[in-house]
Amino acid sequence: FQQRVAMDDMSPETLARFDGENGEGSIYISFDGKVYDVSHRRDLYGKSPPGPYHALAGRECARALSTMSLDLADVGRRDLEDIQQLVKKLEHVMSATEVREAVDKAFRDWQRHFDEKYPAIGVCHSE
Repeated sequence: FQQRVAMDDMSPETLARFDGENGEGSIYISFDGKVYDVSHRRDLYGKSPPGPYHALAGRECARALSTMSLDLADVGRRDLEDIQQLVKKLEHVMSATEVREAVDKAFRDWQRHFDEKYPAIGVCHSE
């Protein structure tokens, strides 16, 4: 996708309006503050019928996707420093170092995915 030259600054409140249900029905998501237009993938991000990632519509999703969690406590956040709950949850199958490496790899993979698949249309400043 070609990136638009001018990128809009958005607040989390502005981003939340682009959940596919309001206004013109566009669906935007933010990954680490970079906003993408994912409107053409309503099957994934739409709320009606709900796609598998509908909870991310109009929200920041870096933490949720990097930690493989759609828990509402992780949606809307981009911080990845504190992953102790995830480390505790996986302590019987992975070391803390392996969990950190997996989260960092997932972050890079998702970032590349969005950059390759969707047009970046703005920047969202922290929630």
